[in-house]
Amino acid sequence: MNHSKNITNIGAALGALLAALTTRSEELVILPEITVTGSTATDTGYRADTATTATKTDTPIFDLPVSIQVVPRELVDDRQVILLQDALETVSGVVPFATGGSAFDSPRIRGFEAFRNIYRDGFRGRFFGNYIESTAHLERVDVLKGPASVLYGRMEPGGLINQVSKQPLAAPYYSLHQQFGSFDLYRTTLDAAGPLTEYQSLLYRVNFEYLDSGSFRDFVGAETVFVAPVLSWNLSDRTHITLNLQYQHSDRVMDRGLVAIGDPPRIAPIPFKVHAQPARRAWMTISLARPFWVTLHRYGDLATFADAPWRLR
Repeated sequence: MNHSKNITNIGAALGALLAALTTRSEELVILPEITVTGSTATDTGYRADTATTATKTDTPIFDLPVSIQVVPRELVDDRQVILLQDALETVSGVVPFATGGSAFDSPRIRGFEAFRNIYRDGFRGRFFGNYIESTAHLERVDVLKGPASVLYGRMEPGGLINQVSKQPLAAPYYSLHQQFGSFDLYRTTLDAAGPLTEYQSLLYRVNFEYLDSGSFRDFVGAETVFVAPVLSWNLSDRTHITLNLQYQHSDRVMDRGLVAIGDPPRIAPIPFKVHAQPARRAWMTISLARPFWVTLHRYGDLATFADAPWRLR
């Protein structure tokens, strides 16, 4: 008898619950449809998903018909890289050639000389001579492998190296970094950015580097002062002008190694750490000031394409 009453009560409760749910379902309000769009093409860690060097448009690397390899800033920081030639060590097909003991950059891409094919933000960065490049102002390094004269004009067919510099930021940013290393290496870098006006129409960024180092070779060393200010003027949401200046003063010892004597040639029988080049010819001083400006205009529906993929420089 008691079991029958319990079953009856449970049935009544379930019936009441189903009736309540049915009533609530009839009272549901249907909200308007919301569409969320996004992009996964962002640089994460050691991987870069897009590059502008190959086509001068922000295109996914997977869709590019050329071979391009990117060295992102996170990899440069984790490896504590100081010079451009050291950042290129992780790029296949690129090897240093005749660097003079890190006195200047002279890479080869796929066997071809490329020291004249070193670009800066998509523009030719070297018009004369050869010198060492710092990484203090770089956001990433793009290496385009293979002929690129269709977009960049006359050059060696091995490829090109594009240094993508750090750009001004709308939010204040300050960073001070100190490095210590073997053979009396001391390096100080400063990175500062932010707006100069209340409405963020004028932005700036400054990168500074001071380097003083010795070598495993006697009487060989380097001292470098590097400053790279960038000023960006946002004329509208589509057009802005960027002024970029790089100043570098570098004193380095050109170290070509030990001489070969005899027949057949053999390395001279002197200690490897001894620098045999005359002191009056050893030191090489380079002072450079490289200004340039870029006007960037974005095409496309900015309300739909937030990044405005089509750009004219």
